Amino acid sequence: MEKYSRKVAKSKIKALCESQGRSIEVLSNKILEWKSEYLKGNIGKPYKTKTDVVNMVTEDIADELSISILFTTILLGKSTFQSYIGHVASQINLEIESFRKAQLAAWVLAYCDGGAYDIIAPAIGSMMNYSVEPKISLSVEDSQELSRCFFLPPSKDKLNDWTNPYNGGYSFERSYAILGDSFNKHDYPIDLKTLNILQSVKYKLTNNVDTPQKLDEEASDDRAVQFALAEIQTRKVLKDYRDDEFSFVWKFDKRGRVYSCGYDINVQGDSYRKASLEFAKEEIVNESGKRWLKIDIANHYGLDKELWEDRVKFVDKNDSILEALADKADEPLLYIQAVQAYRKAQKGLPTGYIVRLDATASGPQIMNILFRDLVGMRYLNVRGDDTRHDLYTLVAQTMYENTKDSQIWRDLNDDFAKVRKVVKKPIMTSFYNSKSKPKEIFGEDTIELQEFYKALKKYCKGALEVQDTINACWDNSKDVNIWTLPDGHTAYCPVSKVLESKIEIPEKGMKITYTHTVQRANFAESRSLCPDCIGTIV
Repeated sequence: MEKYSRKVAKSKIKALCESQGRSIEVLSNKILEWKSEYLKGNIGKPYKTKTDVVNMVTEDIADELSISILFTTILLGKSTFQSYIGHVASQINLEIESFRKAQLAAWVLAYCDGGAYDIIAPAIGSMMNYSVEPKISLSVEDSQELSRCFFLPPSKDKLNDWTNPYNGGYSFERSYAILGDSFNKHDYPIDLKTLNILQSVKYKLTNNVDTPQKLDEEASDDRAVQFALAEIQTRKVLKDYRDDEFSFVWKFDKRGRVYSCGYDINVQGDSYRKASLEFAKEEIVNESGKRWLKIDIANHYGLDKELWEDRVKFVDKNDSILEALADKADEPLLYIQAVQAYRKAQKGLPTGYIVRLDATASGPQIMNILFRDLVGMRYLNVRGDDTRHDLYTLVAQTMYENTKDSQIWRDLNDDFAKVRKVVKKPIMTSFYNSKSKPKEIFGEDTIELQEFYKALKKYCKGALEVQDTINACWDNSKDVNIWTLPDGHTAYCPVSKVLESKIEIPEKGMKITYTHTVQRANFAESRSLCPDCIGTIV
């Protein structure tokens, strides 16, 4: 497990660089030389804020900076100077604001020009950016392996329990229990118990991993190249974990939703990754469990919008030929796994299969419940009625019936499947407070736009009321929004703003524009409050 860590990756970087005459020690000494020259007044005009940052660069920090610079050079290859600044800055472990880290990265990178890389100035009048060309060569396989140290796989060993926000997860790497940048760190209560429960669950790989993942036939050439390179490392990791049990490190996002860490193996990954996982602890399935297995089989076949009982009947009717229907399934990998689990259950054998269910338009569903909108709750399948509704179909049908002469539908040849697909996107984005997507599709001040909102209100009146109520809580003077969830966990959502600032680099006689994010009160993020609050519940 530790072989995938940044610690090991840095050791490999050191060996790779020194084998090509690019010593970390030489680069570290160059950084300390830069510090000395600046403090002597030989690099530009000293000023307090820069001096404060420069004085933080100790021998240990210089070593870390040199490794980060070489790591970035290997990982990014030929790229823009701004990209190099951002990547190095993200690895600087100093208690200073993000823009100061970017400045430090820029100054050091500029002074060390000509060592492991060359900084190339743009042609005069070209309007291009400065670029960086590495002098270190690396095989594709090594590059992919090193890049994955940012996405550690699950652990075969017992993970550390979280007893504070900094000490859980991998034993060899210290990290924070909330994902994202430093803005998300806070001292409010965090529900560490949930993370520990999730981390205690053991998984194993299924036979699905013996078959390499297939790329979508419609993928672009660039995507095909990226996929082929990623598969090299994915195959390695899957082979390494093929016969072992393991558990995932879990963390919160700022809203309080939980995410499993990892890339090649991940609980919340794509269909291939989901089909590659099952619980290590197998259980005998009772009659209720068999029913849910049947529902899961039908879901993956493509019947996820049918009534529960109709899904069960589909499996009962086709029991003898379920395997033969795999090629017709919407999700063939997940379908065949569900069928295999069902066959085990029929024989009374234990299974570790993971049944997955999706909600019905979960955002407006939860919002209608909060408002006690009984009509909306029926249309969003909360009340357990005999009819299974689909919000996207309902809104599309109602809107279509009231605007049959619309050119929008004629352009789609009045094909209702296409109509539903067009209407679905603005429905989804509307509950993220988007006004632009409905206008983009239906036009501004048009009968189609009016009918869209009328149909939406018919089925989601309560959800829209909740949305207005939460939106009204926005305060333009706050740079963070905080609320406590029922389990005591704190949702802590900083308000950020993207700025363009100038970084003066006397080390190279340069001045560049650098885009960065700051925590700052502003109205631009007001639309995020409602989806953040509801996303916490979903």
